[in-house]
Amino acid sequence: MKIKQYLIFLFSAFLLTGCMGHGFDEQQREAQEKQSKENAEKIFGFTLDPNHDWCMTKNGSITITPLPGTKTIQVLVYSQDDEESTSLKVLNSCEGDKTVTLNYDTPDTYVCLYVACVTSDNYYTLKEFKHGDKEVSFSDISPMAMTRGTRADEDDNRIWYLGESIIPYERQRGYPGFENELLYQLSEKDEVAQIIEVPDFDSSFKTLFRSFIFTYLPNGKKYKNLAKIKENGYCNENCYAITTGGDPVVISPVYKNDGGYHEIETCDIYYYYFKESDLVGKDEVQYIKNLPKYKAIKLSRSISADNEIKLHHSYKLIYWGDGTPEVGVTQGTYNFPAGYKIGFMMRSNFGMKEKQGEVYADGRLNNKINKYGHFKSSGLGENDPRMCWISLNKHMFLSIENLADQDFNDIILYITGIEPFDIPINPDYNSYTFLFEDQTLGDFD
Repeated sequence: MKIKQYLIFLFSAFLLTGCMGHGFDEQQREAQEKQSKENAEKIFGFTLDPNHDWCMTKNGSITITPLPGTKTIQVLVYSQDDEESTSLKVLNSCEGDKTVTLNYDTPDTYVCLYVACVTSDNYYTLKEFKHGDKEVSFSDISPMAMTRGTRADEDDNRIWYLGESIIPYERQRGYPGFENELLYQLSEKDEVAQIIEVPDFDSSFKTLFRSFIFTYLPNGKKYKNLAKIKENGYCNENCYAITTGGDPVVISPVYKNDGGYHEIETCDIYYYYFKESDLVGKDEVQYIKNLPKYKAIKLSRSISADNEIKLHHSYKLIYWGDGTPEVGVTQGTYNFPAGYKIGFMMRSNFGMKEKQGEVYADGRLNNKINKYGHFKSSGLGENDPRMCWISLNKHMFLSIENLADQDFNDIILYITGIEPFDIPINPDYNSYTFLFEDQTLGDFD
């Protein structure tokens, strides 16, 4: 009996000791957590949410129904890395054009998530999705809808007449090869009548535009984007848009950024055109230099504030026939024949002489202006282009460097009614660095 009572006492003592030890451990843990939280708040300088999650990534999965003919499916993340720079990185990818589910891990500071379908000829088509979405389908995207030109309400068969001709700066300065070049424009009244009011892009496309274009061509003086432009190959003799012969060729200013100096607002966009057969047996560059150039846009009527993406005014390019036009006599219509090559020029009319000049998408026509006045500050070579093409969901954009750097983002034009072509843009895969705190209290180094 005494042995039994002793065993009960001993068991009770162990149980009491265990409860006391457990309680002590819990108190110690709570004290440690409080001390760690206070230490963290002291270091960071703000009060931490009790539910604060120290994990800096989110994981998920998305089921994708791609476009037919897709070669590669990608999940991408667009992030604001700091105040000036952004990035577009691939989180996961696979080959094929069948429905597939892809897992991804994304930084929790991301701005947007996208799924991309990349065809064998490198066309990118992107759709935004939200973390937590279960599927994305491209079945509602029509290739025809992506490539057709903008139509106006007015009669497409209207006849236009040239209002006047002016002598370009190249001729005024005696640049060789431009001896016979003339610039033509409509009358002031007809220029206003030519404006087409169009609906703006929706907010999701503006976000896509900013994330895709400005990670490919970062915006700012410190960026030298010329190498990328030369790498994609669509410059100089390959910079020309090709007419479809169906929809009219429509040009729309979308974006401008001149740092608040208002230099862009004094510029006009000109265009010229020719058939490939016109170059046979001729000095190609000399022939193009002396082609008539026609004003398409007076930018002061059509652009928004700096660093704002906005589409509101558009203009249809007018076909004036072939050969040298005659002011007040030559008739023009919107009906461009198929297969014509269209080149673009930007004419700066800023008040200071050293900021006046014509710059061309075809760099072979820039061999003097790139070394003149304010323009030489860009560091562009004699035959370097001043414009480049970007394709986004088969929409074609022309990005222009008119000023004194190489970011090629001074103004961006949206152009429809031309044959789309691929611009090979290959985002890098996202990489992660895992950081660990090696102290219980934490110095957060």
